[in-house]
Amino acid sequence: MRGNAVARASEDQFAELVANLDAAEPLYDRTNNRLRIPEADEAFHVALVRLSRDAELEQMLANITGCIRYVRMIGLKIHDSAQGRMAAYRVILAGMIARDLKASSSALRCHIETRKKDATHSVRDAFSHIYVQAG
Repeated sequence: MRGNAVARASEDQFAELVANLDAAEPLYDRTNNRLRIPEADEAFHVALVRLSRDAELEQMLANITGCIRYVRMIGLKIHDSAQGRMAAYRVILAGMIARDLKASSSALRCHIETRKKDATHSVRDAFSHIYVQAG
């Protein structure tokens, strides 16, 4: 995290993001629509990046999101790691609200690494299903 969001966001913007996260959290527990979870995740990601007021960073996120959306859908199972994801979002936000760049950056990196591992596992799992069914 470049620190722009930590420095630039107002208390009201943080409060709005927390409120949006609170409102979205029940979705993770109740939805039967697999598309709703990535949409909620992506909305949080966009809102977080917009706090930085960095158009280049926002465009990078849009490009990454477009590329990985399908990969995320491959292995998405309702309720899998939903609580972990929400907890990670809350830790990231807590660091930002405290204006603690080190804590928020560390939490963000940890979340990205965890999701990267999940995506890698999903792709491996999808390929194994393809090859097992084909054989």
